[in-house]
Amino acid sequence: MLIQLLREWPPGFGGVERTAHEWAEAFKHSDIFCLASPSVQPDPLPVAYGRWCLPILRIAKLRIPLPIGSFWKLVLSPQHLHGHLPSPAVLFLVLLLQLLQPRRSFSLHWHAFLQGWANRAYQLIALKLLRWRQLTVITTSPVLKQALITRGLKAQQVLVLACCLSAPGEALASHMHENRKICSAPVKISSNPINIVCIGRLDSYKRIDWVIKAVVLCRPHFRLVIIGDGPDRARLESLVSDKCADQFCKFLGKLSEAMKFEALGKADLLVLASHNCHEAFGIAQLEAMACGVPALALACPNSGSTWVSNVPSMPIWNQPGAEALADVLRTFSADPKLLKLAAQQAKDRYDNVFCRRLWQEQLLSLGIAN
Repeated sequence: MLIQLLREWPPGFGGVERTAHEWAEAFKHSDIFCLASPSVQPDPLPVAYGRWCLPILRIAKLRIPLPIGSFWKLVLSPQHLHGHLPSPAVLFLVLLLQLLQPRRSFSLHWHAFLQGWANRAYQLIALKLLRWRQLTVITTSPVLKQALITRGLKAQQVLVLACCLSAPGEALASHMHENRKICSAPVKISSNPINIVCIGRLDSYKRIDWVIKAVVLCRPHFRLVIIGDGPDRARLESLVSDKCADQFCKFLGKLSEAMKFEALGKADLLVLASHNCHEAFGIAQLEAMACGVPALALACPNSGSTWVSNVPSMPIWNQPGAEALADVLRTFSADPKLLKLAAQQAKDRYDNVFCRRLWQEQLLSLGIAN
């Protein structure tokens, strides 16, 4: 049995929640404890495990677990406890329980490095504590593993397990890929627009505005579909209107899993434009690659996003901004065969590195909760 502790309520739409959800699905008799009540209804994915919301005291953004109610169910369990960082409250509770229960087994998940001086100070302290307590740390890419070792963790402390798709999600993607093979022409005609898709929460750090501006700079060769919702949507819609780009850019809002994969099945390229290390993996890239859609991510220090979608035919986007993205996009419009080759390589990379069968084998090989 495995018990997980994280800030948010899974499965949700974020990478941390999705990762915790898939771990719970993989282990029998699994429970999850959270520091936040559900923010998404209904659940975007089916749930077959127990979920508990810990009572907390809020001080600004900090959440402090209170020793009442479900707190004691977490504390008194002898089962392996796996905590998901970067939440300070999760780290504090795991370290406290390790001191109180020295015979209990523990591990932690390092999902991302965060920016800002306060976050950097917290992360420095967290890494020193993890090294001192010799806790096993699991992260999502070799890039993040090397960053953790550079910052003081021992190499043997850090294990790598990439994120994965849900079993239904992988099945939908496989179906979309088969449809794409049936419907695709031998070579994309250069006069046809290339369809770009962006998927995710519409927040400022996602830099969807760069993608919109790049599409405008490259018109009429590209079309953009934006899937998701969030606080930045109104600004982005205003930007599209100001650029007179309504015919090139469409907002679809939040979609069901089936509708999302249907939209991916019609896309030629997914773009992940996040400009900081908060976006450390990008599960949307896996969704695209499983459908046979190549993914382009901005190279960012302390992020594994570019590593996820890296294939030989994909140009490197290493300079932030719309102009640099437009330069990369023009390589595809200039050579349609390049996009087709990248699509096949993306599908092969998913099958050989990220598919669910391999992920399950790698998860079990970690020895967590054995």
